[in-house]
Amino acid sequence: MFPSPEKLLGDFLRCKPYSRDGQWAAARHVVEIVQEYNLGVAKILEYSEFPDGTGERYPLIKVISELGIAQPNQVMTWLGHLDIVKKTGEQIGSDALLLEQHPRDSTWRVGRGRGSIDMWGGNVAYLCGLELLRRSGRARSAIQLILSSQEEAGSGILYQALCNEDLEPSTVGATTEILVGDDGRSAPLYIGRTGRIGMNAVFTGNTLHTGEADRYPEEFNEIAHHYYGRALNAILDEERKFSIKNRYPGDTSNLLPAESRAIPGYLRGKPEGLSVPGKIIQHFDFHHSDPNLSPELLKARFHNYLVETAKIPFYRIDLSLEDRQGVPFIDPWLTPRDHPLVATAHEYAKEIQGGEVNIVVASGVAEDGMLFHRWKTKMVGWAPIGKGAHGPDEFVRIDSIMQRAVWLQKLAEYNGNLL
Repeated sequence: MFPSPEKLLGDFLRCKPYSRDGQWAAARHVVEIVQEYNLGVAKILEYSEFPDGTGERYPLIKVISELGIAQPNQVMTWLGHLDIVKKTGEQIGSDALLLEQHPRDSTWRVGRGRGSIDMWGGNVAYLCGLELLRRSGRARSAIQLILSSQEEAGSGILYQALCNEDLEPSTVGATTEILVGDDGRSAPLYIGRTGRIGMNAVFTGNTLHTGEADRYPEEFNEIAHHYYGRALNAILDEERKFSIKNRYPGDTSNLLPAESRAIPGYLRGKPEGLSVPGKIIQHFDFHHSDPNLSPELLKARFHNYLVETAKIPFYRIDLSLEDRQGVPFIDPWLTPRDHPLVATAHEYAKEIQGGEVNIVVASGVAEDGMLFHRWKTKMVGWAPIGKGAHGPDEFVRIDSIMQRAVWLQKLAEYNGNLL
């Protein structure tokens, strides 16, 4: 008998896929499941951590499943990732998956644990979907299941697989990746994601021993914090904030946002001894909608903003694009709302959910954009219900995993035109 969703979920999370060894263990277990239950042909592809061939070796799973009467040359891609972020706090000493009733609704059974919603709940839905197709034998598309690693660290593994042409081109696909910020009560259907460009701003100033601060207060006008504070004050002000207009070509429904703003990320500034830091590094993310937006253009516009609006002297600010180790920034993608794939996926989602399902777009932090733009793949996403990705209270609603498996099955069995 095929394992239950909660059994699969617990087994994979106990592989500890927040580590490289854990990702390899999870990859081997996927192969075991595929082989034992005749779900297709599974292969583990191996890549260096970085595109230049350096770093440790990481896995990528490629499963090809022909579980019915597939139409000629029609391949549907299902895309996910093996890796999760590290446990923190009380999660470190607890079991990888805790099954319990949801405190607000006793009819919900949830699986609580790091990686449960991001994204092993979705990966389990893929395996369960393949099992449903094996039983029915009615798949009209060949299924290519791709489970990459290092998605949480920049998606370099999938990028190398694409560059090497190790994956099969596909015209349509489905994903159970999270939207980001999932609310734990509902899961909208999403048909696009913003892209993301990362940038580091280095604010420099005079080094100041803390013992001099009281005697020379005028020195505060020349420390890095002065310029950093001035910049953040402008960036976080709704009237003076930095924004750049950009829109996805052909987005007639205006689903993707038409402007991007600077979003503060990590912050670094460490002095030597009892001194005021002479340098402060602030990372910024820009979630954008136009795949043709040049990172260099964005960098120039942001620099002008910091000089002209935030009043930072040009010699006190230095910008650099995030180092991606040779991996390009993730582009936005959008499947038109009137596309047959969207219409079909939406109808099946409503049927399974037993009511209306909203159609939205998601935030650009996932790796899938590279796949879509490389092969013009049209994609749609519907994640299991859950909440708290990367946090101490992360959970997935167990019954929603099987619901997504049924959704994937129906898409693969659809006898109409999804192109």
